[in-house]
Amino acid sequence: MPWSRTSLQELSAGGTTSGGIDFQAPVVALDDLPDEHSAQLNDGSQAFGALLDIPWLGAQHDGYPFCSTLSGYTEARRRALSKGAHSLLDDAALWMSAMTFGLLEAVLRMRIPESVLVIPGEHTVSGPDNGAILSGARIMQLITYWATLERADGDLSIEYGRDAMRLLRKAMDALDEEHGNIEPNPRSTLSRCGVSKGVREELICTIGLSVVVPLCLMVMMLDEQWKTLPDFQYVAMFVNGQTHFWVKHAIVQGCERRMQALGWCPYATAPLYRSRWVLMMLSILVHLQPHIKSSPEEHAHCTIDQCVLYSLTETDTYVPRHVLASCTCEYVKPPLDEVLRLLSEGHIPVITFDGRALRALPANETTYVAISHVWAEGMGSTTEDGLPSCVVERIAGLARRLLPETGAFWMDSLCVPNVPSLRKRAIKLMAETYRCAAKVLVIDDHIRTHCSLRKPWTENLLRIATSAWLRRVWTLQEGILARSLYFEFSDGPVDVESKIVETQSAVLEMRNGVSLSGPILRPIHFVHILAFRGGRRLPGAAPDIPIAEVVGLLSARTTTKAEDELVAIASLLPPRVRLDALIAEPDGPDLADRRMRAFLLQMRTVPALLPFGNTPRLALPGFAWAPRRLMREHDAVWRLRTENAVGTCTEDGLVAEYFVAPFSRLSMQSRAARTVAVPPGSDMCPQVLMVQHTPSRTAYLLCSRTADVPLDTPAVDALLFASADFSQNEPGTDIPCVAVSSLDSPPNSDCDGVSDASSSIPVRTALTSKEKDRPRAFKYVARWLLLRHIPQVERTIVDNGEPTENWGELQKTRVRLT
Repeated sequence: MPWSRTSLQELSAGGTTSGGIDFQAPVVALDDLPDEHSAQLNDGSQAFGALLDIPWLGAQHDGYPFCSTLSGYTEARRRALSKGAHSLLDDAALWMSAMTFGLLEAVLRMRIPESVLVIPGEHTVSGPDNGAILSGARIMQLITYWATLERADGDLSIEYGRDAMRLLRKAMDALDEEHGNIEPNPRSTLSRCGVSKGVREELICTIGLSVVVPLCLMVMMLDEQWKTLPDFQYVAMFVNGQTHFWVKHAIVQGCERRMQALGWCPYATAPLYRSRWVLMMLSILVHLQPHIKSSPEEHAHCTIDQCVLYSLTETDTYVPRHVLASCTCEYVKPPLDEVLRLLSEGHIPVITFDGRALRALPANETTYVAISHVWAEGMGSTTEDGLPSCVVERIAGLARRLLPETGAFWMDSLCVPNVPSLRKRAIKLMAETYRCAAKVLVIDDHIRTHCSLRKPWTENLLRIATSAWLRRVWTLQEGILARSLYFEFSDGPVDVESKIVETQSAVLEMRNGVSLSGPILRPIHFVHILAFRGGRRLPGAAPDIPIAEVVGLLSARTTTKAEDELVAIASLLPPRVRLDALIAEPDGPDLADRRMRAFLLQMRTVPALLPFGNTPRLALPGFAWAPRRLMREHDAVWRLRTENAVGTCTEDGLVAEYFVAPFSRLSMQSRAARTVAVPPGSDMCPQVLMVQHTPSRTAYLLCSRTADVPLDTPAVDALLFASADFSQNEPGTDIPCVAVSSLDSPPNSDCDGVSDASSSIPVRTALTSKEKDRPRAFKYVARWLLLRHIPQVERTIVDNGEPTENWGELQKTRVRLT
């Protein structure tokens, strides 16, 4: 890479400007590029989106021989620069030129004049040739042109694929080196040249998203035999966000800033940014306009954890919306007595509307549509209050389009009364309500406004992925249990799943067999509920879902009332979890916590990894180890991998086997006022302690996850681990552990035992059989992390290299954790 360690190694090994490839690179002209309205470009745009423009720093690209390596590209031009006066900005411009023109020419094996890609435009960098950009649209045309070229047999040789993937891997390394994980980064060419951090991040974002990512996607799709190359998996890992995390972080942050500037809610987009597939879709996502209700600033106070518009904190003042703001029509209500009678007899009440009045009838006498919606969008109510007639007329019309023979529908706002006993009965019947419906219709403002059968399915799926409907807990079971799931588009109700199947079966191909079927496959991963339905269940089948999958499906959802979480998903939980027991918990400020305790006690056998989760814990006696919510919890801690990886939940705590390490709290090493390298997305830890694990001959950095429980807290005298085998952990890997306080009494004076000088935990040389059977009692304090020691990281945060904790073999111990 330009002036990077890999470039210097390449040049010192005898690399040449031509790279040893003997061929004449064709020159592409602007007239060669496909027209912006052509079918070819339309196919390419569906695959790669609308690429971002890149600031052009004004380097001299034209007038040099073709180079098949990036080091050769920069060396040829650097020699010319050295003959005259040049500034540091010239060096930065050359780096940028090599990472764009140099990379494109070397991978595509064609000469690309500046005039093909550079156009007038504004950017944030001052200097020579200010006011020019590298056009993202032109790059898209260029890559599409290259992909659709007529090729003879052998043009796409194994050697070509190997060279292209190696080039892309070096480009990833160069971007990673520029970003770095320390500020200022001493290895950064742009930083040494005086380019500000903001401009540097903009260049990494735009070059990564508009050049490196589309080239990676293209070489992955171009030739089947290329998939056998060693570097293919590495390129695929980059596209899937599994390597070069700092580059992904810079690209995502750049796009996140753009989307928030447009008015997007960070809560709607955050789950997409965290997805492993995000790099494939960002160039499409970043250009989508947000759904604005009233003002572009309406999401200014939203966070990645909450949307203020969809948090109904004042339910007492809630008023349903009319279809039009100017409408003042009367409310219509179902016959209350009839709804109450049906519920009291155990029936599900459904509604029909004749244009004047509503009628209630039992669901088992007719087919019906169940409506799935979000109350925050203005259609919430109760049987007693009803809804504006304009809203009812619109919903009834949609139901008639789906079921012309009956037009019957169920909607919580009309079919769930306020009478407490019957309201609870309606909630208990809700799973059956959605499971027995002929069709379930999703009504969401964002989806209805922006989705259409006339738009690409990539965009439609991304719109669904960013909708309020996909962010709420109550809608999860409604979508999972549906026999047939429809979404209201601007065209009317649409069977999205059938359309996806149709689009996937009609494989989208560019000329000469370059398959672009991937674009329709990738966005469905952002709509987790559709991916789940398509991969696991049959219409009308009772759900049999592993609890870990339920937790995964909940990961990006919230509910206004925390106590509703388990009730809303009760139908998806294991059969031994009874909804009656959850609803029976009396009201009170800690209702959500008590329902979680009731759930765990009904589960009884739970994963032993539960205490290692990173979400807030319960504040109930004996349950400080347990998660307060399933939402936001990592699904990995809920996976039952082996029989030994389970524990038993009791009223007195969790009984399970863990590996126990003593903790002496010696020689705290403060990290205050230091910049520390941590993986993107990790919490910064206020303290660090070096630990030596003697059996694996490995040093680790022990970090407190938050400042709330620092490493020197007196309450901690041991750490629990799920495994004692640390040898498989790669450098930089986080190893979670649980900081605990011993509840066991110290050994009596007449007991044949000793104490470890580095810990308050008694170490016995002889135990009675009763003591062996009794689990050791610990109180949960906090979740901490071990970070495998990396020498260059350690030098920045530890004043001396001597470990302050030494651990030998950790013994498996039966523990009761409270």
